[in-house]
Amino acid sequence: MINRFRESYIAYMNRTGMFFPRLIEKAPKESSKSQKPLGFAKAILIFVVLLVVVVGSGFISRAYTIHHLPL
Repeated sequence: MINRFRESYIAYMNRTGMFFPRLIEKAPKESSKSQKPLGFAKAILIFVVLLVVVVGSGFISRAYTIHHLPL
């Protein structure tokens, strides 16, 4: 494509993202510079909370389904 369209394609590549819009692709790179690493305790806490939410929603879905079964 570069051989065929030269400067216009290079300008297009510079202003567009590869998979997502350019602003979305740039956002994680810019914000990761100012963040400090996640501590072990925070990582465990996030994991446990996420685990409780996922397993809890599974039990809630199961209870709802069993309650609405025509028996």
